Amino acid sequence: WVLFLNSDGTVKQHQRIAQDSGGFGGALDPDDLFGTSLGTLPDRDGDGAPELVVGAVWDDDGSANAGAAWILALEPDGRVDSWQKISETSGGFSGGLTSSEFFGGGLAAIDTDADGQFSLAVGAGNDNDFIGAPETGSVWVLSLNPALWREHGLELAGAGGPPRLAGSGALTANAPTRLELSGAGAGLTAAFVLGLSALEVPFKGGAMFPFPDSISSLMLTDGLGQLSLDGAWPAGVPAGVSFFSQVWVVDPTGPFGLSASNGVSGRTP
Repeated sequence: WVLFLNSDGTVKQHQRIAQDSGGFGGALDPDDLFGTSLGTLPDRDGDGAPELVVGAVWDDDGSANAGAAWILALEPDGRVDSWQKISETSGGFSGGLTSSEFFGGGLAAIDTDADGQFSLAVGAGNDNDFIGAPETGSVWVLSLNPALWREHGLELAGAGGPPRLAGSGALTANAPTRLELSGAGAGLTAAFVLGLSALEVPFKGGAMFPFPDSISSLMLTDGLGQLSLDGAWPAGVPAGVSFFSQVWVVDPTGPFGLSASNGVSGRTP
């Protein structure tokens, strides 16, 4: 819960963050224990606000109860704007977590070399790596990449569930850049919608996330319901430029015959 307080300490406003609540669309499973621990990171995405870090010590990525941490970027009203999961199988972390390590049990921001770039310290209180002394525990210090890509929710599901859009690439001159759709139906017509600003207005039973400055030619998803848009990032784009994207799919099982992915934004470093 995010509580906004009056000057006397009473609650003026509150926001609950949970599975499909408060703008959070991360996939939580039963008994993940999301919210076991909390921490903050200094602003990483250029919006001037710190990020909230949330532990889920019984998350099962990689193995049972290995644990996970979620980095949440919040809007001024406490709703989640975007998120990044860090676990044995997500977020670029591959530390070799095993079952019941409870990664995410403690969270803290730390500037190890006083350069103003904060790392994330994550406790795993049940770590078993020390031979002969089980459950001795450990702390992981994670150096984080800049928050180049953000996921924003707003997906519109068809019968097979909501399509998911993800972005990848360094967003530097001539770097390979990809927008990749998954989870759509097989053999469906789709288009990428791209813009230089966010719109977020109701549209066809869902929400149009980007201002539609550009719409790709129509494309077909493959037999797995996947589709990608690939290219090289153009040279000469200044630092701090944001762009916004979403995929709309002609889907007979969706409202008004359409389904849509989550919104994704990128910001040049």
